[in-house]
Amino acid sequence: MPEHFARYALSDKYTPAEVITDFLGAYISLKISHVARVFIPVCEELHWYLVIVDFTSRRLIILDSLPCVEKHQQSKRNAIKVATYLEVMLDDHIFDDDKSKFVDCSTFWPMTPFGLPTQKIDYKSNIKFFF
Repeated sequence: MPEHFARYALSDKYTPAEVITDFLGAYISLKISHVARVFIPVCEELHWYLVIVDFTSRRLIILDSLPCVEKHQQSKRNAIKVATYLEVMLDDHIFDDDKSKFVDCSTFWPMTPFGLPTQKIDYKSNIKFFF
């Protein structure tokens, strides 16, 4: 999915029914039973991480190379919110002919893999952006 999908999902301004046509065809296939994973990039306060909605393992995988302990719970809540938004979108009548795979993303467990490589915080490199 493109980055703006997460912005729609997290903003509370747009319902899935309002934006489904923006994603249908280019990003979403009508055959949802053929989809194993959906990759959703999320940007929070200039920080990027990836949420993977894994339909096979029924998990939300959060990949963050610069994790922040204070914001970890917020990232998990946002992952659930984005996945629930996707669930509502996929429950639209457009997909009625392919209900062989019921999507219930709101029950998926959010997790971060152990041993994920992380970046080191380099304050010197960040200073150049402020001047």
